[in-house]
Amino acid sequence: MVKKKVTSRRSIMLERGNQLLKILKQAIKAESEGYYFYQMAAEKSEDPNAKEIFNSLAQDELDHGSVLKGLYHAINISSITKDTIGRKQSPVPPKASSPPSSNAE
Repeated sequence: MVKKKVTSRRSIMLERGNQLLKILKQAIKAESEGYYFYQMAAEKSEDPNAKEIFNSLAQDELDHGSVLKGLYHAINISSITKDTIGRKQSPVPPKASSPPSSNAE
């Protein structure tokens, strides 16, 4: 009976981790899109002050994306590790999925 509770807790934690990874993927994509928007706005702007603001906002989006990617990888590795605890290790490590890459890196 106890073993069943542990298994269901593990399943719940893995599902929550997977949901969080999906949300982080969406957030990374949104930051990437924001970066490209602000870059375009900076390029099209003729006002030097506006250009500077848009470039600053674009950089902020890059910084946010980097933080989110770090969280994504930390949670993904943690999920893989938790999933393999208590199970016989396979000779091949599980494949980690990666967040959508952006050209903003």
